[in-house]
Amino acid sequence: MIEHLLEQKNAYYCDCSRSSINAQGGIYLGHCRGITQPAINVKPAQAIRIQTTANTTTFNDQIQGTINQALSEQVGDFVIKRKDGLFSYQLAVILDDAHQGITHVVRGSDLLDSTPRQIYLQQLLELPQPRYMHIPVITNKQNQKLSKQTFATPLNRATPEINLLKALFFLNQPLPPIKLQHSCDAILTWATTHWSADRIATSLSRNENCLADFAS
Repeated sequence: MIEHLLEQKNAYYCDCSRSSINAQGGIYLGHCRGITQPAINVKPAQAIRIQTTANTTTFNDQIQGTINQALSEQVGDFVIKRKDGLFSYQLAVILDDAHQGITHVVRGSDLLDSTPRQIYLQQLLELPQPRYMHIPVITNKQNQKLSKQTFATPLNRATPEINLLKALFFLNQPLPPIKLQHSCDAILTWATTHWSADRIATSLSRNENCLADFAS
């Protein structure tokens, strides 16, 4: 895949440092464009970047609506293979989706901004484009997504049923009758049957305080 992108001059080798890119405002402006052959005996090894265009990438998210992103202006040429030899998330995820025949992607809104890059790669590699749905993420008082990095309280593994019910409540989905709330299988069956994307808030995030009204 990468060899094809290099041959088509849609990708190139780059040895620019992250600090130099940050000094230019964080958007890579194509300093190394045109370098389609790796440098010999250069350490650290070079990264490989995708060359973006002035065209706007547009897609319709099932919750967030129409999303437009001018990659060259808002993101710049982005890495698809890192200097340490690892493939980037943007490339890996679209290849995984295509290999598995994924048709619908549901994930957190924190990944919404990277979706146009993935669609751009899908177009270059002539891969099918799934339908996307980006749901709100839960944030703390500092408006940070709840995660290990922000020291969020972990879910209680002893109460999986409550965890599922809170997730449904957060996504504005109807809760099952009391008699079904004590079985994970029953909750999931109910949730699948009564699922409605139209009920989900169109905001990118919701504060964890929204769960204060939850009552199982």
